[in-house]
Parts: sequence; structure tokens; C-alpha cells
Amino acid sequence: MVSPDLPPDLPGGTRDFLQGVKEAAHDAGALFVLDEVLTFRLALGGRQQTVEVEPDLTMFGKLIGGGFPVGAVGASREMLEIFDPADLKAFHTGTFNANPITMLAGSLSVEELTAERIVEMERLAEKLKRGLQEEAHLAGLPLSVNHVGSIMNLFFTENTGDAQHARDDQQIIASFHLAALNHGLFVAPRGLIALSTVLTDSVIDEALERASSAMMDVAREIP
Repeated sequence: MVSPDLPPDLPGGTRDFLQGVKEAAHDAGALFVLDEVLTFRLALGGRQQTVEVEPDLTMFGKLIGGGFPVGAVGASREMLEIFDPADLKAFHTGTFNANPITMLAGSLSVEELTAERIVEMERLAEKLKRGLQEEAHLAGLPLSVNHVGSIMNLFFTENTGDAQHARDDQQIIASFHLAALNHGLFVAPRGLIALSTVLTDSVIDEALERASSAMMDVAREIP
């Protein structure tokens, strides 16, 4: 189940763009790899399901370890057969391979990522987005939000830019990150927010209260 409100086309990640990258990779004799470490939460089949693009390799992390160190790669059976111990063609090892605590925590986390939870995270993300925009307006700060599903990125500017390094609010976002920490709220230094299945309306309300105080602090610092 994919939320009908989840847009399949976003700047830098549209279906046509990704399909073009895939074709270019194959033309060059390379594999097409998608990083779903963060975007796996957007649908039961990850972001690739919503954009209907099938990669050769998919990279996973974070969520599938339940917060413990983890990394995984997914591919077709034919491709992964190169790691088959019975006919080994490529050696693979890692410190946390098959770590039982990580595997148990990851299994439980993925079990909680149901279609219903995904839709609920999207609803809470929309509530958080609207609330942040309202609080920024009250503080006299410009705020643009790039948003898809339960993931968003904040820009204290009218221009979100085409890339992280191209944003023109570096000083304000750094000030907000520190101010938010001072009020007990962690937002990634680049303004990234990704919701999880354990969040509730009351948690979102509390986050908005803390974000409001942080924005007021930032507004007072601006010359």
C-alpha cells in the first residue's frame, strides 16, 4: 500500500531522472545502485516502489538494524550468488555480520513498518510541517520545507536550492540547530527530519513547542 499523497516525482529524484541514470549506467557497463538507507520508510517497497524504478543493487541501513550498526545490500538471486560459499566468487566479511542483537532489533523495527504506520507517519509529518511553518511565521523567519512522505528538510529561506551545499541559509540553519538543541530538540544540522513509527501527536506537539522557542531565539540573534 502506497499513500496516494506520496508524490512520485521530486527534484533530483524523479522517475525519468532515475531511469535515465539507470540507462546511462548500463550503457557504461556499470550497475545501477539505489540508496534506501533513509527512504526505505516511504513505502513497503521503499522509494523505488513509488517511482517504479528497479535498481540492480539496493543499499539498506539504519532502520533494518533498529538503531544498531548495520548495513545490507539487496539484489537478484542471480547477482548475489557470487557470495554463495558453495561456489564463492567474491569474499565478503564484516564486523557486525549476522550480529544477533542487531538482527533481532532490525527484525522488530521492520515488522513495525506496516502500511498503516507509513500512512500515519505521513500524517504526522504533514502536521509537523504545517506547525513549523506557522511557528516560523510567528517568529518572523522565512521557512521553506522540502517534504515527501515522512521525510522533510528545512530551509530558512524562500529558496530551497538544488543541493545542500547550494543553500543560502547556512548561518541561520546552524543557529537553529544549536537553539533547538538548547531546547531539547534534535534536528540534523542540515535541517533534515525523518519521522519514525513510535511518534505520536503528543510528541509532535511537544516538538513544535520546542521548535517555536528555538526559532524565537534565532530571530532575536538576527541583526
